[in-house]
Amino acid sequence: MQLCMDSRPDLALIDIQIPKINGLTLLGKLLQQLPQTRVVAISGLLTPFTVWSVGQSGVHGYLVKTEDLEVFAQALRTVLKGGSFCSPVFKEVQSAWLAQPETFQMIFTDREKQIVLHSVGGVDDERICTQLEISPTSLDAHRRIIRKKLDVSTDSQVLEYALRWGLDSYSISRRKPAGVELV
Repeated sequence: MQLCMDSRPDLALIDIQIPKINGLTLLGKLLQQLPQTRVVAISGLLTPFTVWSVGQSGVHGYLVKTEDLEVFAQALRTVLKGGSFCSPVFKEVQSAWLAQPETFQMIFTDREKQIVLHSVGGVDDERICTQLEISPTSLDAHRRIIRKKLDVSTDSQVLEYALRWGLDSYSISRRKPAGVELV
């Protein structure tokens, strides 16, 4: 970290499996303290939660250590030009994990779960705000976070995930996910 602070590089290539330090924490510090530095994370870890966490960190690139050198070079060029790059294998792992119903419990706060469940249940925005005692601005902010966590751009894509997870209005009325209080 100190080396990056002193040299202020255009690009930092960070291994998230650094001994004695949490690589995800380091990524966050770099992105916060050196916003002009483009950050590419590398990892050999393919656990779904790690892949998802790195994707959520705000890095500009994410590469698996076993990629060909040509892929590394392409990724670094892309990131230096202002773009982003993610190894295809990471996208596959993330997509497969996000398709699992138990993911819903792991990635969302209780409030985000309530919003998703109310939306799937067909509750309109005004009623969601009233029932959850939040403002429309707060509801919009929560929805932006939910979309970011799922790596989607529309609320209808969020609903598609929810339906894949089995969270339709019928299943909600029969069983509610743990930790979620429906109002």
